[in-house]
Amino acid sequence: MANKRPPWKIPAVINPEGRRCVQIQIPDDPEHISIFWGVLRSLSDWQRWQREPTKSGTLVAQVWREVVYGIDWEEGCMGCCPEPTNRRYNENGELEVSYDNGGTWTVDPALDDRFSGVVAPDLPGEDGSEKACIGATAGQEYVKQNLIDSLQVGATFADLNAVAVALAAVLGVTGVGILIAAFAAAVFVAGVSAVQAAFTSGVWADLKCILYCNIEPDASYTEEGWQGVKADILSTYTGIVSAVLYNWVNSVGAVGLTNAARSGFAVDGDCGDCACENCSNLDAWSVVFGTIIEQTPGYIKLASVDNGFGQQSCRMVTGDMDICCYVTVGDTTGAGWTSGAYYPCGSASPTGFPSPPENMCTHDINAVNIFGSAFTVEFLFADCP
Repeated sequence: MANKRPPWKIPAVINPEGRRCVQIQIPDDPEHISIFWGVLRSLSDWQRWQREPTKSGTLVAQVWREVVYGIDWEEGCMGCCPEPTNRRYNENGELEVSYDNGGTWTVDPALDDRFSGVVAPDLPGEDGSEKACIGATAGQEYVKQNLIDSLQVGATFADLNAVAVALAAVLGVTGVGILIAAFAAAVFVAGVSAVQAAFTSGVWADLKCILYCNIEPDASYTEEGWQGVKADILSTYTGIVSAVLYNWVNSVGAVGLTNAARSGFAVDGDCGDCACENCSNLDAWSVVFGTIIEQTPGYIKLASVDNGFGQQSCRMVTGDMDICCYVTVGDTTGAGWTSGAYYPCGSASPTGFPSPPENMCTHDINAVNIFGSAFTVEFLFADCP
Protein backbone atom coordinates (compact mmCIF):
# COMPACT_ATOMS: atom_id res chain seq x y z
CA MET A 1 0.00 0.00 0.00
CA ALA A 2 1.40 3.38 -1.02
CA ASN A 3 2.30 5.87 1.67
CA LYS A 4 -0.18 8.67 2.13
CA ARG A 5 1.01 12.21 1.50
CA PRO A 6 1.91 13.83 4.83
CA PRO A 7 -0.43 16.62 5.95
CA TRP A 8 0.49 20.26 5.61
CA LYS A 9 1.91 21.89 8.71
CA ILE A 10 -0.36 24.36 10.52
CA PRO A 11 1.04 27.90 9.97
CA ALA A 12 1.99 29.89 13.03
CA VAL A 13 -0.40 32.64 11.90
CA ILE A 14 -3.72 31.09 10.99
CA ASN A 15 -5.33 34.07 9.29
CA PRO A 16 -2.91 36.88 8.29
CA GLU A 17 -4.50 40.30 7.97
CA GLY A 18 -3.15 41.02 4.48
CA ARG A 19 -3.67 39.27 1.17
CA ARG A 20 -1.22 39.09 -1.74
CA CYS A 21 -2.10 38.81 -5.42
CA VAL A 22 0.11 36.23 -7.15
CA GLN A 23 0.17 35.74 -10.90
CA ILE A 24 1.71 32.68 -12.51
CA GLN A 25 1.76 31.00 -15.88
CA ILE A 26 0.24 27.52 -16.24
CA PRO A 27 0.00 25.15 -19.23
CA ASP A 28 -2.70 26.32 -21.65
CA ASP A 29 -4.62 23.06 -21.68
CA PRO A 30 -8.04 22.22 -20.11
CA GLU A 31 -6.77 19.11 -18.31
CA HIS A 32 -3.74 20.88 -16.88
CA ILE A 33 -5.93 23.75 -15.73
CA SER A 34 -8.37 21.32 -14.09
CA ILE A 35 -5.54 19.55 -12.24
CA PHE A 36 -4.04 22.84 -11.12
CA TRP A 37 -7.41 24.04 -9.85
CA GLY A 38 -7.94 20.76 -8.00
CA VAL A 39 -4.61 21.04 -6.22
CA LEU A 40 -5.38 24.64 -5.28
CA ARG A 41 -8.83 23.71 -4.06
CA SER A 42 -7.36 20.98 -1.83
CA LEU A 43 -5.99 23.73 0.40
CA SER A 44 -9.56 24.37 1.49
CA ASP A 45 -10.03 20.75 2.73
CA TRP A 46 -9.46 20.44 6.46
CA GLN A 47 -8.41 16.79 6.05
CA ARG A 48 -5.22 17.91 4.24
CA TRP A 49 -3.93 19.79 7.28
CA GLN A 50 -2.33 18.53 10.47
CA ARG A 51 -4.74 17.20 13.06
CA GLU A 52 -4.23 18.41 16.61
CA PRO A 53 -6.45 19.09 19.67
CA THR A 54 -7.26 22.71 18.77
CA LYS A 55 -8.56 21.65 15.33
CA SER A 56 -6.63 24.47 13.71
CA GLY A 57 -6.70 22.59 10.41
CA THR A 58 -10.35 23.53 10.03
CA LEU A 59 -9.55 27.19 10.61
CA VAL A 60 -6.71 27.19 8.06
CA ALA A 61 -8.92 25.42 5.52
CA GLN A 62 -11.58 28.10 6.03
CA VAL A 63 -9.04 30.83 5.30
CA TRP A 64 -8.08 29.11 2.07
CA ARG A 65 -11.71 28.49 1.18
CA GLU A 66 -12.29 32.24 1.28
CA VAL A 67 -9.20 32.77 -0.88
CA VAL A 68 -9.90 30.08 -3.48
CA TYR A 69 -13.58 30.80 -3.94
CA GLY A 70 -13.02 34.52 -3.76
CA ILE A 71 -10.70 34.65 -6.78
CA ASP A 72 -11.88 37.10 -9.41
CA TRP A 73 -10.24 36.13 -12.68
CA GLU A 74 -11.34 39.35 -14.34
CA GLU A 75 -9.55 41.46 -11.73
CA GLY A 76 -6.19 39.92 -12.55
CA CYS A 77 -5.35 37.80 -9.49
CA MET A 78 -4.48 34.31 -10.76
CA GLY A 79 -5.25 35.60 -14.22
CA CYS A 80 -2.97 36.18 -17.19
CA CYS A 81 0.40 37.72 -16.56
CA PRO A 82 0.19 41.51 -16.75
CA GLU A 83 1.11 43.35 -19.92
CA PRO A 84 3.14 46.54 -19.75
CA THR A 85 1.19 49.74 -20.21
CA ASN A 86 4.22 51.57 -21.65
CA ARG A 87 7.54 50.70 -23.26
CA ARG A 88 10.60 52.80 -24.01
CA TYR A 89 14.34 52.48 -24.69
CA ASN A 90 16.77 54.25 -22.42
CA GLU A 91 20.04 55.93 -23.43
CA ASN A 92 21.86 52.59 -23.19
CA GLY A 93 19.49 50.99 -25.68
CA GLU A 94 17.80 48.89 -22.97
CA LEU A 95 14.08 48.18 -23.00
CA GLU A 96 12.24 49.70 -20.05
CA VAL A 97 8.62 48.84 -19.25
CA SER A 98 5.97 50.36 -17.02
CA TYR A 99 2.93 48.64 -15.56
CA ASP A 100 1.39 51.80 -14.12
CA ASN A 101 1.03 54.06 -17.16
CA GLY A 102 4.54 55.47 -16.90
CA GLY A 103 4.66 56.05 -13.17
CA THR A 104 7.59 53.70 -12.63
CA TRP A 105 9.96 52.02 -15.09
CA THR A 106 12.10 48.87 -14.95
CA VAL A 107 14.58 47.33 -17.40
CA ASP A 108 13.22 43.98 -18.62
CA PRO A 109 15.33 42.08 -21.19
CA ALA A 110 12.88 39.16 -20.98
CA LEU A 111 10.35 41.19 -22.97
CA ASP A 112 12.94 42.32 -25.51
CA ASP A 113 13.28 40.14 -28.62
CA ARG A 114 16.83 41.37 -28.98
CA PHE A 115 17.73 39.14 -26.02
CA SER A 116 14.83 36.69 -25.68
CA GLY A 117 14.09 35.94 -29.35
CA VAL A 118 14.66 32.60 -31.07
CA VAL A 119 18.33 31.85 -31.74
CA ALA A 120 19.48 29.91 -34.81
CA PRO A 121 21.05 26.46 -34.38
CA ASP A 122 24.75 26.25 -33.63
CA LEU A 123 27.21 26.05 -36.52
CA PRO A 124 28.77 22.64 -37.18
CA GLY A 125 32.19 21.83 -35.80
CA GLU A 126 33.93 22.40 -32.49
CA ASP A 127 33.63 25.68 -30.66
CA GLY A 128 36.72 27.82 -30.92
CA SER A 129 38.48 30.55 -32.84
CA GLU A 130 37.79 28.99 -36.25
CA LYS A 131 34.05 28.83 -35.66
CA ALA A 132 34.12 32.33 -34.17
CA CYS A 133 35.83 33.66 -37.29
CA ILE A 134 33.34 31.96 -39.59
CA GLY A 135 30.52 33.52 -37.59
CA ALA A 136 32.09 36.98 -37.69
CA THR A 137 32.67 36.69 -41.43
CA ALA A 138 29.08 35.57 -41.98
CA GLY A 139 27.78 38.44 -39.89
CA GLN A 140 29.82 40.95 -41.86
CA GLU A 141 28.66 39.49 -45.19
CA TYR A 142 25.07 39.42 -44.01
CA VAL A 143 25.14 43.13 -43.25
CA LYS A 144 26.98 43.93 -46.48
CA GLN A 145 24.73 42.00 -48.83
CA ASN A 146 21.35 42.48 -47.16
CA LEU A 147 21.64 45.86 -45.52
CA ILE A 148 23.97 48.01 -47.63
CA ASP A 149 24.37 46.51 -51.11
CA SER A 150 20.61 45.98 -51.43
CA LEU A 151 19.71 49.63 -50.71
CA GLN A 152 17.82 51.22 -53.59
CA VAL A 153 18.64 54.74 -54.76
CA GLY A 154 15.59 56.95 -54.46
CA ALA A 155 14.01 54.91 -51.66
CA THR A 156 11.81 56.86 -49.29
CA PHE A 157 12.20 56.80 -45.53
CA ALA A 158 9.18 54.47 -45.37
CA ASP A 159 10.82 52.13 -47.88
CA LEU A 160 14.08 52.03 -45.97
CA ASN A 161 12.33 51.50 -42.66
CA ALA A 162 10.14 48.70 -44.04
CA VAL A 163 13.13 46.84 -45.48
CA ALA A 164 15.07 47.16 -42.23
CA VAL A 165 12.10 46.02 -40.12
CA ALA A 166 11.62 42.98 -42.37
CA LEU A 167 15.32 42.14 -42.22
CA ALA A 168 15.34 42.37 -38.43
CA ALA A 169 12.33 40.05 -38.31
CA VAL A 170 14.23 37.50 -40.40
CA LEU A 171 16.91 37.65 -37.71
CA GLY A 172 14.32 36.85 -35.05
CA VAL A 173 13.85 40.37 -33.71
CA THR A 174 10.52 42.20 -33.71
CA GLY A 175 8.96 45.10 -31.84
CA VAL A 176 12.01 47.36 -32.25
CA GLY A 177 10.60 49.66 -34.90
CA ILE A 178 11.58 52.85 -33.10
CA LEU A 179 15.21 51.70 -32.99
CA ILE A 180 15.21 50.66 -36.63
CA ALA A 181 13.72 54.03 -37.54
CA ALA A 182 16.97 55.64 -36.35
CA PHE A 183 18.89 53.48 -38.81
CA ALA A 184 16.50 54.29 -41.65
CA ALA A 185 16.65 58.00 -40.86
CA ALA A 186 20.46 57.98 -40.95
CA VAL A 187 20.45 56.37 -44.40
CA PHE A 188 17.69 58.61 -45.71
CA VAL A 189 19.33 61.85 -44.57
CA ALA A 190 22.73 60.91 -45.99
CA GLY A 191 21.36 59.40 -49.19
CA VAL A 192 21.71 55.83 -50.41
CA SER A 193 24.52 56.60 -52.88
CA ALA A 194 26.57 58.35 -50.22
CA VAL A 195 26.04 55.53 -47.75
CA GLN A 196 27.09 52.84 -50.21
CA ALA A 197 30.17 54.83 -51.23
CA ALA A 198 31.19 55.27 -47.59
CA PHE A 199 31.27 51.52 -47.00
CA THR A 200 34.70 50.78 -48.44
CA SER A 201 36.62 47.50 -48.30
CA GLY A 202 38.45 48.85 -45.26
CA VAL A 203 35.17 49.47 -43.47
CA TRP A 204 34.08 45.89 -44.07
CA ALA A 205 37.42 44.49 -42.92
CA ASP A 206 37.17 46.48 -39.71
CA LEU A 207 33.58 45.34 -39.15
CA LYS A 208 34.57 41.69 -39.45
CA CYS A 209 37.24 42.22 -36.80
CA ILE A 210 34.83 44.09 -34.52
CA LEU A 211 32.38 41.20 -34.78
CA TYR A 212 35.17 38.66 -34.26
CA CYS A 213 36.65 40.36 -31.23
CA ASN A 214 33.31 40.32 -29.42
CA ILE A 215 31.93 36.93 -30.46
CA GLU A 216 31.77 33.77 -28.35
CA PRO A 217 33.53 30.49 -29.30
CA ASP A 218 30.19 29.03 -30.45
CA ALA A 219 29.56 31.96 -32.85
CA SER A 220 27.03 33.63 -30.57
CA TYR A 221 26.82 37.00 -28.85
CA THR A 222 26.08 37.75 -25.24
CA GLU A 223 24.68 41.06 -24.08
CA GLU A 224 28.23 42.02 -23.10
CA GLY A 225 29.44 41.13 -26.60
CA TRP A 226 26.65 43.20 -28.15
CA GLN A 227 27.66 46.17 -26.03
CA GLY A 228 31.26 45.58 -27.07
CA VAL A 229 30.36 45.66 -30.76
CA LYS A 230 28.53 48.96 -30.30
CA ALA A 231 31.41 50.48 -28.36
CA ASP A 232 33.96 49.36 -30.97
CA ILE A 233 31.83 50.80 -33.78
CA LEU A 234 31.77 54.19 -32.08
CA SER A 235 35.53 54.13 -31.49
CA THR A 236 36.42 52.88 -34.98
CA TYR A 237 34.13 54.77 -37.34
CA THR A 238 32.87 58.32 -37.77
CA GLY A 239 30.14 60.00 -39.77
CA ILE A 240 27.52 58.06 -41.66
CA VAL A 241 29.27 54.68 -41.29
CA SER A 242 29.22 55.00 -37.52
CA ALA A 243 25.58 56.14 -37.45
CA VAL A 244 24.34 53.40 -39.78
CA LEU A 245 26.20 50.50 -38.17
CA TYR A 246 25.60 51.62 -34.59
CA ASN A 247 21.85 52.05 -35.05
CA TRP A 248 21.56 48.76 -36.89
CA VAL A 249 23.47 46.77 -34.25
CA ASN A 250 21.54 48.53 -31.50
CA SER A 251 18.27 47.51 -33.10
CA VAL A 252 18.98 43.79 -33.58
CA GLY A 253 20.64 43.07 -30.23
CA ALA A 254 22.47 39.91 -29.22
CA VAL A 255 19.88 37.64 -30.87
CA GLY A 256 20.11 39.41 -34.22
CA LEU A 257 23.91 39.40 -34.18
CA THR A 258 23.97 35.71 -33.29
CA ASN A 259 21.53 34.79 -36.04
CA ALA A 260 23.51 36.83 -38.57
CA ALA A 261 26.67 35.01 -37.50
CA ARG A 262 24.90 31.68 -37.93
CA SER A 263 23.21 32.66 -41.19
CA GLY A 264 25.47 30.60 -43.44
CA PHE A 265 26.70 33.63 -45.40
CA ALA A 266 30.25 32.28 -44.93
CA VAL A 267 31.67 28.78 -44.69
CA ASP A 268 35.17 29.87 -43.75
CA GLY A 269 37.00 33.01 -42.72
CA ASP A 270 40.38 34.59 -42.06
CA CYS A 271 40.66 36.68 -38.91
CA GLY A 272 44.43 36.65 -38.69
CA ASP A 273 44.61 40.41 -39.16
CA CYS A 274 42.18 41.13 -36.34
CA ALA A 275 44.19 42.56 -33.45
CA CYS A 276 41.66 42.08 -30.71
CA GLU A 277 42.75 43.74 -27.49
CA ASN A 278 40.42 41.73 -25.28
CA CYS A 279 41.91 38.67 -23.64
CA SER A 280 39.23 36.25 -24.76
CA ASN A 281 40.72 36.07 -28.25
CA LEU A 282 44.39 36.10 -27.16
CA ASP A 283 45.41 38.09 -30.23
CA ALA A 284 47.43 40.48 -28.08
CA TRP A 285 49.72 37.65 -26.95
CA SER A 286 52.74 36.08 -28.63
CA VAL A 287 54.36 32.77 -27.78
CA VAL A 288 58.06 33.28 -27.04
CA PHE A 289 58.79 29.71 -25.92
CA GLY A 290 56.49 26.76 -26.44
CA THR A 291 54.56 24.91 -29.09
CA ILE A 292 50.82 25.48 -29.33
CA ILE A 293 48.88 22.26 -28.86
CA GLU A 294 45.42 23.81 -28.63
CA GLN A 295 44.08 27.35 -28.72
CA THR A 296 40.55 28.68 -28.38
CA PRO A 297 39.30 32.08 -27.21
CA GLY A 298 40.50 32.56 -23.64
CA TYR A 299 42.52 29.34 -23.56
CA ILE A 300 45.86 28.02 -24.79
CA LYS A 301 47.76 24.79 -24.18
CA LEU A 302 51.50 24.79 -24.76
CA ALA A 303 54.21 22.16 -24.89
CA SER A 304 57.52 23.37 -23.51
CA VAL A 305 60.67 23.89 -25.62
CA ASP A 306 64.31 24.50 -24.78
CA ASN A 307 64.87 28.18 -24.02
CA GLY A 308 68.54 28.07 -25.02
CA PHE A 309 69.84 27.48 -21.52
CA GLY A 310 69.12 23.78 -21.29
CA GLN A 311 65.79 24.55 -19.62
CA GLN A 312 62.29 23.72 -20.83
CA SER A 313 60.02 26.76 -20.97
CA CYS A 314 56.52 27.96 -21.89
CA ARG A 315 56.43 31.75 -22.17
CA MET A 316 53.87 34.21 -23.51
CA VAL A 317 54.10 38.02 -23.72
CA THR A 318 51.93 40.88 -24.95
CA GLY A 319 54.88 43.09 -25.87
CA ASP A 320 53.39 46.03 -23.97
CA MET A 321 53.41 46.12 -20.21
CA ASP A 322 50.10 48.02 -20.20
CA ILE A 323 48.30 45.36 -22.25
CA CYS A 324 47.49 42.74 -19.65
CA CYS A 325 45.21 39.85 -18.77
CA TYR A 326 44.28 37.88 -15.72
CA VAL A 327 46.01 34.54 -16.10
CA THR A 328 44.90 31.32 -14.48
CA VAL A 329 47.11 28.26 -14.92
CA GLY A 330 45.34 25.00 -15.58
CA ASP A 331 46.58 21.41 -15.61
CA THR A 332 50.29 20.76 -15.97
CA THR A 333 51.40 17.41 -17.34
CA GLY A 334 54.79 15.75 -17.65
CA ALA A 335 57.56 16.81 -15.30
CA GLY A 336 55.89 20.13 -14.67
CA TRP A 337 57.64 23.41 -14.05
CA THR A 338 59.98 24.14 -11.20
CA SER A 339 60.26 27.93 -11.39
CA GLY A 340 59.32 30.90 -13.50
CA ALA A 341 58.28 34.51 -13.46
CA TYR A 342 55.46 36.82 -14.33
CA TYR A 343 55.49 40.56 -14.96
CA PRO A 344 52.65 42.37 -13.15
CA CYS A 345 50.65 44.76 -15.29
CA GLY A 346 52.47 48.08 -15.71
CA SER A 347 55.71 46.72 -14.31
CA ALA A 348 58.96 45.97 -16.13
CA SER A 349 60.26 43.92 -13.21
CA PRO A 350 59.51 40.19 -13.04
CA THR A 351 58.23 38.51 -9.94
CA GLY A 352 59.19 34.92 -9.31
CA PHE A 353 56.81 32.27 -8.06
CA PRO A 354 57.37 28.72 -6.82
CA SER A 355 53.97 27.54 -8.04
CA PRO A 356 51.62 28.46 -10.91
CA PRO A 357 50.06 31.91 -10.51
CA GLU A 358 46.34 32.32 -10.04
CA ASN A 359 44.31 35.25 -11.34
CA MET A 360 47.24 37.61 -11.82
CA CYS A 361 46.99 40.62 -14.10
CA THR A 362 50.13 40.24 -16.17
CA HIS A 363 51.71 41.04 -19.53
CA ASP A 364 54.42 38.35 -19.43
CA ILE A 365 54.25 34.84 -17.99
CA ASN A 366 57.06 32.30 -18.12
CA ALA A 367 56.96 28.73 -16.79
CA VAL A 368 60.34 26.99 -16.60
CA ASN A 369 61.68 23.56 -15.70
CA ILE A 370 65.30 24.26 -14.82
CA PHE A 371 66.17 20.53 -14.96
CA GLY A 372 65.33 20.37 -18.65
CA SER A 373 62.38 18.00 -18.42
CA ALA A 374 59.55 18.61 -20.87
CA PHE A 375 56.03 19.51 -19.76
CA THR A 376 52.76 20.95 -21.02
CA VAL A 377 50.72 23.68 -19.38
CA GLU A 378 47.30 25.28 -19.87
CA PHE A 379 46.76 29.03 -19.55
CA LEU A 380 43.29 30.59 -19.20
CA PHE A 381 42.92 34.30 -19.82
CA ALA A 382 40.30 36.84 -18.75
CA ASP A 383 40.10 40.61 -18.95
CA CYS A 384 41.55 42.63 -16.10
CA PRO A 385 39.00 44.80 -14.26
